[in-house]
Amino acid sequence: MEKIIDGIKKFKKESQSEYVKKYSHLTSGQTPKTLFITCCDSRVVPTTFTSSEPGDLFVFRNVGNKVAPYKNENSYESDAYKAIEYGIKKLKISDIIICGHSECGAMNEDDEKSKQNVIKQIENIKTYQIIKDEISSENLKINGLWFEIKTANVYKYLPETNEFEIIK
Repeated sequence: MEKIIDGIKKFKKESQSEYVKKYSHLTSGQTPKTLFITCCDSRVVPTTFTSSEPGDLFVFRNVGNKVAPYKNENSYESDAYKAIEYGIKKLKISDIIICGHSECGAMNEDDEKSKQNVIKQIENIKTYQIIKDEISSENLKINGLWFEIKTANVYKYLPETNEFEIIK
């Protein structure tokens, strides 16, 4: 806790006035266009590697960036679904990104398994009717990213080749 308190004090001293300017326009609500589903691993910081500002991303995190497939009415009770529904209905998001990463503990630190997990979660999210409807209306796109921790490189999933390509 001491490190957190020290960090807050440093923020107040060095950065708070700058952030007040950035955040002041966000007091009336958020309007992100992207729901970013990623792992809760502390080394994965999507706002850093996407160069996003406060309010740009609606971020949902869990272990292994998992989205359970639709099975029955109980599927609507999952936290992932609630984030998806809120993003679509309230925030009017136009993009959903599923982002995995290297050295993922949920994937037993198997990078190939982590990449395949991104593809699986894209398939899973498409089992929900709300997603099917938004995609067919051309209001929503689903994309996959994969973040390599040691190099800070980000790879985009290309469904046409079923491969991940580095973003240059």
